[in-house]
Amino acid sequence: KKKKRSNYDDKIIKIIAVSLVAALVIIVASALIVSYTGSYVAKVDGKRIMKFEYEYFLTNTMVEMKNDAMEDGTLAEDADAAAIAEFWTAERKKEAENKALDEAKKWKAQYILADKAGFSLDLDEKVEYEQNIEYQIYSTYSQYSSYYDYDEYVKLYLGMELDDYQEIAVQSAAITKYKEDLKKDYSAADEELKALYDETPDDYRMVTMSVLSLAKPEEPAKVE
Repeated sequence: KKKKRSNYDDKIIKIIAVSLVAALVIIVASALIVSYTGSYVAKVDGKRIMKFEYEYFLTNTMVEMKNDAMEDGTLAEDADAAAIAEFWTAERKKEAENKALDEAKKWKAQYILADKAGFSLDLDEKVEYEQNIEYQIYSTYSQYSSYYDYDEYVKLYLGMELDDYQEIAVQSAAITKYKEDLKKDYSAADEELKALYDETPDDYRMVTMSVLSLAKPEEPAKVE
């Protein structure tokens, strides 16, 4: 995690999120938890949170919790696999699962609001968006084509199947479009922004960065 000061847009987006709380609470309150062994783990206002969507948020949550532990000294920054495995106690795993499910519910609720407001991507936009994602992945594949086949590389790159990732990305794009539209017509006095900032200043100085690193398999020694 890197520290950085928030800009004005961050504050506006925060205010927009706060202004949607009432609507989100109503929708999220209708979530029905079901077995994690099925194709979906919960419903929000009748819309399913698919298992792969939940697992996406679980992965992100676990990364954030691990990074927080390294930042506060609970876990060494150079912790090896054994130390990290020990860090994930049953209690921490449960905490991560609960946080991930909450985040997945909020995300799905935001998508429902965006969809109802008419900001879902149409067919042409969806196809173009998905193609752009695949192109970005393929443009880096050539560096590893000697070591992985394409499908294997995609799974390593994304941590999930391509079509699942594209589905999440398309819904997130609709949410972003909706927030940007709300932001256009929203204004706030400097005093309101300062009061909001002063409540939780650390929220505006934090950004999570994900870095992909794929180790190339060692080439076999040449025999002369």
